[in-house]
Amino acid sequence: MCNCMKKIIIAIFLLITGSSVFAMENVKPVDLINGYTIYRNLQDALKNTDNVYSLDLSKQNLKSLPASIKELKNLRILKISYNKLIVLPDEICELSNLERLDASNNELVSIPEKIGQLSKLNKLFLFRNKIKSLPISITDLKELIILAVYKNQIEEIPAGIGNLSKLEELYLNINKIINIPSELYKLENLKILDLSYNSITYISDNLNYFKNLEKLDLSYNKLNYFPTSISGLINLKELVLLNSNITNVPENIGDLQNLENLNLAFNNIRKLPESIGNLKALMSLDLTRSEIKNLPDTMRNLLNLKFVTLSMNTFENSVKSKIQSTLPKAQIFL
Repeated sequence: MCNCMKKIIIAIFLLITGSSVFAMENVKPVDLINGYTIYRNLQDALKNTDNVYSLDLSKQNLKSLPASIKELKNLRILKISYNKLIVLPDEICELSNLERLDASNNELVSIPEKIGQLSKLNKLFLFRNKIKSLPISITDLKELIILAVYKNQIEEIPAGIGNLSKLEELYLNINKIINIPSELYKLENLKILDLSYNSITYISDNLNYFKNLEKLDLSYNKLNYFPTSISGLINLKELVLLNSNITNVPENIGDLQNLENLNLAFNNIRKLPESIGNLKALMSLDLTRSEIKNLPDTMRNLLNLKFVTLSMNTFENSVKSKIQSTLPKAQIFL
């Protein structure tokens, strides 16, 4: 085919599709989730301050952010993760339209005291830093839906955290938290609460306030007792108490009608309550090295149970046979 004919065919194609070479050459990278053009260079962004909505400065080996970032008044999304930032400039708190801030995977030791001024912020990611405390003003972020501050050095949860009434996901795992403030139980819209890998010794009987909670992880803490108020978690789907030092499973655990995954591994539990047979939605049960000696006969009612892990326990052969006959459809790991 001659070059002339090729050009004619291409021209016809572009005409039909409504495309043009000019249009194709000027397409800019777009954040498909939010529909914003992504700027990846701060200097370029500062040349067009009124039209910058998404700025991604992640993985650029940054050690500091200039105060001039405050000029991006319309900024909605700011990603500065995977850098070497030790502090954030106070001017970042002047980004009044900011909705998402990702400063994870840095070397931050603190957060600006005025962060509460970011009144539109709904997602805040500060995980994998060296933060020792959260400023009180963080409790003023009334639009916050996700707060992820895991793997830091946080010792206390701000007392006013109950003000974050829209919060749905809270990740405080891998810190140095000892006590849970009563304010935390006011977060009635919470769906995910991860407090694993801390030094928590006590869980209040106010657990039943978390009516919408779907996942609760308290693994690797120093609990001795687990409260009966767990029965109020009517929407709970996953309960993880791995190596949490508990010795009891509340008798009313059978009230958790939506529970699908239950992990009680590496504890000192010798007996399960009969009510566990009421967990009709349960699909996975982990009792690895839990000192368990037998399983309740009521577990034969768990028709959806697919996986049962009982390894590192001591069962008599007769008990093993009984367990297998009780749960013929489940895959049992002894």
